[in-house]
Amino acid sequence: MKSKLSVFAVVLCMAATPAMAELFGFSVHDPVSTWDGSSAFSVSWGSATELTLSRLEAPTGTVHLYSPPQGDFSIDLTISNILAATADAIGTFAITDIDGTADTITGDITGTWYKVGSSSAILVSELSNVAFNDNGTADGLFDADDGSLSMSFVATEWDGVLSQTLTAPWFGQTRWEVENGSVDAVVLPVPAGVMLGVLGLGVVGWRLRRFA
Repeated sequence: MKSKLSVFAVVLCMAATPAMAELFGFSVHDPVSTWDGSSAFSVSWGSATELTLSRLEAPTGTVHLYSPPQGDFSIDLTISNILAATADAIGTFAITDIDGTADTITGDITGTWYKVGSSSAILVSELSNVAFNDNGTADGLFDADDGSLSMSFVATEWDGVLSQTLTAPWFGQTRWEVENGSVDAVVLPVPAGVMLGVLGLGVVGWRLRRFA
């Protein structure tokens, strides 16, 4: 899990100045991905799903979500411009902690799916409007199954980058559901668009080597 966040950090540092330090990142292993056969793609919690949330700015730390009903993760995307090997994606993500008032981390997703081989795909996307929503009694903490993580940062506006890999049919007219792959993201205090091109080259290349 830490190695995936490290890969993102290296890619981002290639395009960023020292002032563009990463704030936090997350990885989600073996989520359920569902395609409705038309335009709706979603990611939800599955039987083997685990989420790791890591604070990358000091004081650093890592916590985990292991299973609902407390704690959750979701992505909802609209897929369009579906071609033989690429497809556009736009939508949102949400992470819910185990606090009784359900604090959340949310954001918008804009990116592109790339078909890899006959049965794999990679989403490379930009995050915008990322926020920690401290519901109920404000304590600034994301509460997980094995501890809490401070979500208080000097930077108040967050963007980032996110990728997803999965093994599944391409986006055709038939509905499918799979439970595999991973979602990985890093959140930054700067507009992520300026480095999305480098992310595409770095992350997609890394993913292609793993699928090879």
